[in-house]
Amino acid sequence: MNVSGFRLAPLNGVYSKDPTKVVQGRSVYMNHNNGFFAYWCEKNEEWRFSIPEYVEMIQQGSCRGWAVGMAIAFPDVSEWYEMVDNGWQPANIVTECLQPWHASVQDDE
Repeated sequence: MNVSGFRLAPLNGVYSKDPTKVVQGRSVYMNHNNGFFAYWCEKNEEWRFSIPEYVEMIQQGSCRGWAVGMAIAFPDVSEWYEMVDNGWQPANIVTECLQPWHASVQDDE
Protein backbone atom coordinates (compact mmCIF):
# COMPACT_ATOMS: atom_id res chain seq x y z
CA MET A 1 0.00 0.00 0.00
CA ASN A 2 1.38 3.40 -0.94
CA VAL A 3 0.94 6.01 1.81
CA SER A 4 1.53 9.72 1.20
CA GLY A 5 0.78 13.02 2.91
CA PHE A 6 2.69 12.77 6.18
CA ARG A 7 4.66 15.90 7.12
CA LEU A 8 7.60 13.71 8.15
CA ALA A 9 8.64 12.56 4.67
CA PRO A 10 10.25 9.21 5.66
CA LEU A 11 6.82 8.03 6.91
CA ASN A 12 5.54 8.20 3.33
CA GLY A 13 6.14 5.36 0.91
CA VAL A 14 5.16 1.82 0.09
CA TYR A 15 4.29 -0.48 3.00
CA SER A 16 4.15 -4.24 2.50
CA LYS A 17 2.93 -6.87 4.94
CA ASP A 18 5.78 -8.99 6.30
CA PRO A 19 4.38 -12.20 7.81
CA THR A 20 7.84 -13.10 9.17
CA LYS A 21 7.72 -10.12 11.56
CA VAL A 22 4.97 -10.24 14.19
CA VAL A 23 4.47 -7.55 16.83
CA GLN A 24 1.70 -7.64 19.44
CA GLY A 25 0.06 -10.58 17.69
CA ARG A 26 -0.08 -9.27 14.11
CA SER A 27 2.21 -9.06 11.11
CA VAL A 28 3.84 -5.68 10.58
CA TYR A 29 3.88 -3.61 7.42
CA MET A 30 7.40 -2.55 6.48
CA ASN A 31 8.11 0.68 4.61
CA HIS A 32 10.30 -0.12 1.62
CA ASN A 33 12.70 2.60 2.81
CA ASN A 34 13.27 0.46 5.97
CA GLY A 35 13.02 3.61 8.09
CA PHE A 36 9.54 2.91 9.49
CA PHE A 37 7.08 0.10 10.00
CA ALA A 38 3.40 0.00 10.88
CA TYR A 39 2.26 -2.29 13.68
CA TRP A 40 -0.95 -3.08 15.57
CA CYS A 41 -0.99 -1.45 19.01
CA GLU A 42 -3.10 -3.88 21.04
CA LYS A 43 -3.51 -1.51 24.02
CA ASN A 44 -5.02 1.33 21.95
CA GLU A 45 -6.52 -0.85 19.18
CA GLU A 46 -4.92 1.16 16.38
CA TRP A 47 -2.08 0.99 13.88
CA ARG A 48 1.05 2.91 14.79
CA PHE A 49 4.13 3.82 12.78
CA SER A 50 7.50 3.48 14.47
CA ILE A 51 11.19 2.99 13.77
CA PRO A 52 12.95 -0.40 13.86
CA GLU A 53 15.07 0.72 16.83
CA TYR A 54 11.95 0.60 19.05
CA VAL A 55 10.80 -2.90 18.07
CA GLU A 56 11.90 -4.52 21.36
CA MET A 57 9.91 -2.02 23.47
CA ILE A 58 6.92 -2.43 21.18
CA GLN A 59 7.09 -6.22 21.41
CA GLN A 60 6.79 -5.81 25.19
CA GLY A 61 3.56 -3.80 24.86
CA SER A 62 4.77 -0.22 24.39
CA CYS A 63 2.99 1.78 21.67
CA ARG A 64 5.51 4.40 20.61
CA GLY A 65 4.84 5.97 17.27
CA TRP A 66 5.10 8.94 14.97
CA ALA A 67 1.72 8.36 13.29
CA VAL A 68 -1.55 6.52 13.90
CA GLY A 69 -4.10 4.87 11.65
CA MET A 70 -7.56 4.07 13.00
CA ALA A 71 -9.02 0.77 11.70
CA ILE A 72 -8.95 -2.92 12.54
CA ALA A 73 -7.17 -3.87 9.27
CA PHE A 74 -4.25 -1.77 8.04
CA PRO A 75 -5.51 -1.50 4.42
CA ASP A 76 -8.84 -0.15 5.75
CA VAL A 77 -7.39 2.84 7.63
CA SER A 78 -9.20 6.05 6.69
CA GLU A 79 -8.62 8.15 9.83
CA TRP A 80 -5.00 9.26 10.28
CA TYR A 81 -3.03 11.26 12.86
CA GLU A 82 0.59 12.28 13.12
CA MET A 83 2.74 13.65 15.91
CA VAL A 84 3.35 17.37 15.39
CA ASP A 85 5.00 19.52 18.07
CA ASN A 86 4.48 16.81 20.73
CA GLY A 87 0.76 16.43 20.03
CA TRP A 88 -1.48 14.30 17.80
CA GLN A 89 -2.83 16.21 14.80
CA PRO A 90 -5.24 14.96 12.10
CA ALA A 91 -3.37 14.09 8.91
CA ASN A 92 -4.60 14.25 5.31
CA ILE A 93 -3.23 10.97 4.07
CA VAL A 94 -3.76 9.43 0.66
CA THR A 95 -3.43 5.68 0.26
CA GLU A 96 -3.26 3.56 -2.85
CA CYS A 97 -3.56 -0.20 -2.86
CA LEU A 98 -0.85 -1.65 -5.04
CA GLN A 99 -0.94 -4.99 -6.75
CA PRO A 100 0.41 -7.68 -4.40
CA TRP A 101 4.08 -8.32 -4.84
CA HIS A 102 5.06 -11.93 -5.37
CA ALA A 103 8.62 -13.12 -4.91
CA SER A 104 9.82 -15.33 -7.70
CA VAL A 105 10.93 -18.74 -6.52
CA GLN A 106 13.66 -20.52 -8.38
CA ASP A 107 14.42 -24.19 -7.96
CA ASP A 108 17.99 -25.00 -7.01
CA GLU A 109 19.12 -27.62 -9.48
